[in-house]
Amino acid sequence: MEKLSILHVSDFHIEENKLPDIQIVLDAFFTDIVKLTQENNVSIDCVCFTGDLIQSGAQREKQFDLAIDYFITPLMDKLQLQENNFIFVPGNHEVDLTQIDEIMEQGLCSRLISKEATNDFLDHLQSKYLTRISHFNEFTQLFHKNPIMSNTLTSAFILEKAGIKIGFACLNSAWRSTGAGDAEKGKLIIGERQVDQAYNPISECDIKIALMHHPLEWLMDHDKQAVGPLLAHFDLVLFGHLHNLSNQQIITPRQNTLYCGSGALFKGRSIYNGYSLIIINLSSFEATILVREYFDGKRSFDKALSVADEGRITYQLNPKQTSVTISLNLITNLRERLIPKVNKSLVSTMVDHSAPQQLEELFVSPNLSYKSVYRKEEEQESPKGKPKLEDILEANENVMFIGKKEIGKTTLLHYITVHYIKEFGRLFKVPFVIDLNLIPKGKNIIEKAMIDFILRSTDHQVVLTLDQIIELLQLGNCIILLDNLDISNKKQITVIKTFIDKYPGNRLIITVNEDIFTSVSEKYLPDFGCKKIYMLPFTRNDIRALITKWFNTNQSVNIVDVDQFLNKIVSHLTYIGLPRTPFIISLLLAICNNDQNYMPVNESSMIERFMEIVLEKMRLEETKISTYDFLNKENFLAFLAWHMAQKDRFYLDKHEFLELTAKYFEDIGFDLASSKFDTLFFEKGVLAEYDDKVFFRYRCLAEYYLAKKASTDPDVLDWILLPENYLRFTSEISFLTGSNRNLIKVVECLEKRLASLMQNHISLLPNLQDYGIDVDFSLSTETIEAELEECILDDEEKDKIFDYPDLSEQVNSPDAPRKVSGSNTFISTLLLFGRVIRNSEQLSAKIKERTLSLCINGYCVALAIFKQHIENITKENLNANLEQFGINRQTKDDEIKLIKNILKITVPLVLQNVASETIGSPKLKSIFERLISNKDCDDFSKFIYIFLYGDLKLPGYIDKMEKFIRCTTSKDILSLIVFKLWFYYLIGHTTPYQDKAESLLADAIIKVKKLHTRLKSEVIKTLRKKAIDIRGFLTASG
Repeated sequence: MEKLSILHVSDFHIEENKLPDIQIVLDAFFTDIVKLTQENNVSIDCVCFTGDLIQSGAQREKQFDLAIDYFITPLMDKLQLQENNFIFVPGNHEVDLTQIDEIMEQGLCSRLISKEATNDFLDHLQSKYLTRISHFNEFTQLFHKNPIMSNTLTSAFILEKAGIKIGFACLNSAWRSTGAGDAEKGKLIIGERQVDQAYNPISECDIKIALMHHPLEWLMDHDKQAVGPLLAHFDLVLFGHLHNLSNQQIITPRQNTLYCGSGALFKGRSIYNGYSLIIINLSSFEATILVREYFDGKRSFDKALSVADEGRITYQLNPKQTSVTISLNLITNLRERLIPKVNKSLVSTMVDHSAPQQLEELFVSPNLSYKSVYRKEEEQESPKGKPKLEDILEANENVMFIGKKEIGKTTLLHYITVHYIKEFGRLFKVPFVIDLNLIPKGKNIIEKAMIDFILRSTDHQVVLTLDQIIELLQLGNCIILLDNLDISNKKQITVIKTFIDKYPGNRLIITVNEDIFTSVSEKYLPDFGCKKIYMLPFTRNDIRALITKWFNTNQSVNIVDVDQFLNKIVSHLTYIGLPRTPFIISLLLAICNNDQNYMPVNESSMIERFMEIVLEKMRLEETKISTYDFLNKENFLAFLAWHMAQKDRFYLDKHEFLELTAKYFEDIGFDLASSKFDTLFFEKGVLAEYDDKVFFRYRCLAEYYLAKKASTDPDVLDWILLPENYLRFTSEISFLTGSNRNLIKVVECLEKRLASLMQNHISLLPNLQDYGIDVDFSLSTETIEAELEECILDDEEKDKIFDYPDLSEQVNSPDAPRKVSGSNTFISTLLLFGRVIRNSEQLSAKIKERTLSLCINGYCVALAIFKQHIENITKENLNANLEQFGINRQTKDDEIKLIKNILKITVPLVLQNVASETIGSPKLKSIFERLISNKDCDDFSKFIYIFLYGDLKLPGYIDKMEKFIRCTTSKDILSLIVFKLWFYYLIGHTTPYQDKAESLLADAIIKVKKLHTRLKSEVIKTLRKKAIDIRGFLTASG
């Protein structure tokens, strides 16, 4: 059984002043090689050295001569090998920095910005551009007289053993190095042309091996995309530079590529030194890697047990690849590497280690519906029932999930991903999760994003080439989970439609952020042939399920009164107006389990308490003067968030993070090493690193700490409040006013902006006096529902409503995730102003009354704008819009009338629900009462105030509704009251006052239909039967 044995060594860094220590390590190295070859009954066939043979390419000490005398000659003598069996490539330390011309360097940086530009440059390469490695090129002539190919950049060699040809491609990754250290990561170039030149002469070899100094991640993005697939043609890729041992297997369609990174042979005696011996069975092509590590206490090398069990790793080279084996390998790697990453993102892993640490243990199925939460007063759930997650998981149809921020969309995609990984043997689809905020540019966008997902999710253990991705897609073996679709981004929509048409056999799951337009009608959503499902806030039962799971494995708590905990959580959520999202509830559970007496004031205060627990503010050590305390930590995080905001993105490149951290500590005169701030926040789970990017684990933390920065730096606050910025930082402004509840500057700024935006439409308000709801209740529920679904407004018509420029063409790049969707500047300002009012508790009652009045007036203006648009709907423009969605039929006049009336009911109910969500706070009770009692308050404003009061269940809300029904003479308002009360009635909102609620609802029905009061008992009787179609009932009672 013939074997090929390769000694892989890297990063020797020889220099004269360290020769005594180098010799100690070399003696141990030479001894270990002899021992290792004897134990494994092999003789080494060649030495592959992957760069940094010397410490400095400037030749001040003639370090190449030192390398020959102390290392290469003794090594080759012991191994009984000729010079041509020493195969090597340059590293960044071989570069002669004195030969770098700064002007020429700047020119190269601006020129080599694409694959095409790099290829053209290499095709016409001039020697003046390689003077920095000229000493290295001269050195190589001592070893290889007759390479199979060679030029000033690369070379190729062929060895033969037992009839097996082994080809070596020596790739130069250091020719663009400038000695900038870690800052060079992502800036180096190999060049597609260089790989082709080195590979072509050895392409027919039985085993093909590439040598290069830098790992693939150190290349520029365009070069990584060009070179990465070409490296898949090699069986082994040997590299160095990282000074540790790293063995990775990269699966490709045609063969396996084994990426093998060697540790540094010498970087000092007190730190890690290592090498590896690769033994390939030339019959089975099984590769065994023996990894070795130097131990200075023993002055000897031994098994690197920290890298592999028994210091040995085995890989199979050159298996025949099929879509089945490729998929199985992918699933295996995703199971081993992606699932732990998913689990690490849970809130429980940060602050409550007694709670479940795995997604499947903690996951509660989301509250799903075929309708938006904002349309809850319409018909009850579809006759086909509520959608069930278990049914969605088993189906093969495409699905679009629509939900508000932090409702759990990404977590749901993670859960579906884990399900498909674990059920692969039955479902046979490989999951790919793609954040549409981070998709690449150019052609085959989604296919490239799938490649990136696999690289990141498997820690670069697996890579798929574009050809293999296409093969899997053509076979229908994929489920693509697209997160964060921007429905105003026409380019994204076109890309997805093209992808679906090209690969129809795969499954798509898409998530979309819900806005006011998608709440009114799902026809605003792009038509991908997906089933559209809304994600609603958690119900009490959902919260109960999460609490039960949270404490299920909590050994520190013997008995948990779930109902008591449930009431406490729901009370907190209701009191401060927080959404019932899984994330918010998880935060509350984590906090309350640490502090039983905790009472949140608003979302900002909750994040603050959460971070106090995570960063251990209450530890005794925090009081010591030598400690970098909670305030120091928060100031640093605010500093990072501010720098991310200035770059208009939610992350920093790793080298940026390290540079900024060093500069921050230098500027304030602190010691970085003692603070451990460069590692602490990763250990605590506050920061995360992914694909060489550093970011806050949760987006809300980045927003919260930018708000912290704005609270202490007036310049940052002014920048956030700029007209072009404030709608890009709505969450930050909300956090800011939640922490500083008397920030009059922000309130007045937004007050002026909203008043100005309203001014163009204020003349429409009188039109609300004759709003004109006139629904023909004799039509069936099914007809009303069908016609409502067909009522749409196109993008151009939406633009006319708000009279602001269309922003939908401003394509969001990965580096600029902040945006204002569409042209809803007015609506966005209105919603933000409401949240700020709710947060600004410490302002005077006079200011609250004035600003709240303006805000509600803004909702009335929005309603008046919608009304004008609704009345402008014609058969022609409606039919044209129907054709856009593949509905080819002519709308009748009576259908147009019905559509208009249904919209006139839907829109004010949606607006009232949005107002309740953004403004609703029990602390505004007295302000609501003053405004309700104001004799100048119009009926629509009073409707919003009173049902704000009712949604919050403030004391006396039933009495206020009763008085309103008695006093109003508007049929339009009465019709809206009927729908709102009917919803209250059906969900049990008025349960403590059920008799009175029934009486109120009956009074409203009688008044809107002008029925005789003698029918009241009949109305109540029918209500008690919970009649589903209230409109049909009204017709029957008439």
